[in-house]
Amino acid sequence: MSKRASTTHDSTRLAMSLICLGVLSACGRSKSSTAEESRVASQVAGQDQPRAFTLDEVQRSRITLLTVARTPFRHTLEATANVLFNADHSTQVLAPISGPVVRIVVSQGTQVRAGDVLATVSSPDFAAAVADFRKADAAGRNADRILQQNDALFKNDALSRRELD
Repeated sequence: MSKRASTTHDSTRLAMSLICLGVLSACGRSKSSTAEESRVASQVAGQDQPRAFTLDEVQRSRITLLTVARTPFRHTLEATANVLFNADHSTQVLAPISGPVVRIVVSQGTQVRAGDVLATVSSPDFAAAVADFRKADAAGRNADRILQQNDALFKNDALSRRELD
């Protein structure tokens, strides 16, 4: 047996002994300590040799025996932390508008090129700007149409120069 396996075996044996000792010490103990328990404890503390003892039926019913077996152990550590990005392998993405991201279009690790859509952003400011643009565009097209009509009327002498200006 290797030294490491022997150390693991010894520590397992020690742990099981301590567990059994704790279970046995809790068996049959009442909530208040008596003078007799103190006397017995002081006598036992002075002895190096193990002593035989017997358990009554109530104490035996409180003891559970389990078979010790090796099982895989996966150590998990939970901690609060701040996640930082690796500036050598990532790039900041700046949107021309502000607002929360509604949908991410590409997944991590996907190769992208300039101009590819990466995410959809919802912005009330942008929606208002688009609405204002559409109103201004419609008003401009309407003004062009009126100007063309007035030019046609002026050419046919149906409109004076002052009304055209």
